[in-house]
Amino acid sequence: MWQKFKSMNGILKIIIGIIAIILLPITLVLLSIEFLVKAIGSKKKAKIALGCILVFLTTLCTRNVYNVLSIEKEEHIPVKQVSYNDKDKGKSENNIQEQQQKKEESKKLEEQKKNEEKEQNNEPTKFFTDVYLKNKNCVNMTSYEGIKSNLDIFGYKYEVIEPNETTLRQINVYDNQSNDTIQFQFYENDTGEEVVTVMQYNKKDEPDKSVAISDGFHTQPPKFQNHINNTNKEVNSIEEQINFMFN
Repeated sequence: MWQKFKSMNGILKIIIGIIAIILLPITLVLLSIEFLVKAIGSKKKAKIALGCILVFLTTLCTRNVYNVLSIEKEEHIPVKQVSYNDKDKGKSENNIQEQQQKKEESKKLEEQKKNEEKEQNNEPTKFFTDVYLKNKNCVNMTSYEGIKSNLDIFGYKYEVIEPNETTLRQINVYDNQSNDTIQFQFYENDTGEEVVTVMQYNKKDEPDKSVAISDGFHTQPPKFQNHINNTNKEVNSIEEQINFMFN
């Protein structure tokens, strides 16, 4: 190869030389192979061994050089793409902002809906209004027959529990819509008539929570009481009981 290069004219030498420099790793591999071929032809073991080593080293170096160049090229591609896609990046950022705004608006609407539902739930049930409110003055005043008559007017289903040695006479009233219940308990007054001593409202959804009006078996004026988790608290009005039960 070297002999052929020396025999070329000047212009061709320059062209071949430039190509050889540009492709220097490959040029070195070719020269190593040429050296090995000549060494094999001369049958000199030392030269053959040296030629093999040169071919191996130049091939390995050439491979590493082109691997590095390939990696650098790949690393530069994303930078170029990002620069090229600046407009798309701006659009993407705008889309993200729009999506964020939509999420915030959706969250606000959800909270507003929950608040509206909560306000609606704050209203006492029709059952509470028809029975509990209508009979708010019944304690120590209204008899067993009087309560039954009032219940018959509104058409609510009720159950009568007769008194025995351990329990008072009681009426349990049921609401088909809310599944809430109201209990009336009766106790004899000074004249021997059974009148209401306790009226209690129980919510189905919150079994540990209830309100009642009671006079302690006619031993004290009627009192408003809120019950939660086996704890009683006396309050001043039925309005406070409504807030307690439905807020």
